[in-house]
Amino acid sequence: MATIPPIVRQMLVCEDVRVGGNGRPGVDVLGLAHVIGPRPGESFPLPYPGLCVYLRLSGGVGTGRAFLRLVEADTDDEVIRTPEFEVAHPPDRHRAAGVIVRPVGCVFPRPGLYWVEFYHDGLLLRQEPLTVRPT
Repeated sequence: MATIPPIVRQMLVCEDVRVGGNGRPGVDVLGLAHVIGPRPGESFPLPYPGLCVYLRLSGGVGTGRAFLRLVEADTDDEVIRTPEFEVAHPPDRHRAAGVIVRPVGCVFPRPGLYWVEFYHDGLLLRQEPLTVRPT
């Protein structure tokens, strides 16, 4: 368990993250997603296999256990919860480290507002809105 939780510098909901693109260190965030919806011919419940979350964390000490939850804003019904994963914080607390999470099996039951939530050692550290539109 981390003795000091990290600060979430950025939490980006997107379609994918590519590490070290163009022969340089760093990341490329692809398909930033704040509003999504069905494509022609798709309907609800809406499977969304391409969901990805990129986190930039700093300030944490030690190692922590983390997970993501996706919940309906109006009901707090859980759409998906990732398995817990380990986050090892860098020895230099001023250095930001990237974490990529790709939830598997995400299905939105209906249009509406959803929260993508990041938990670290049982604490909710950040949530980002995601709107799912009917068309």
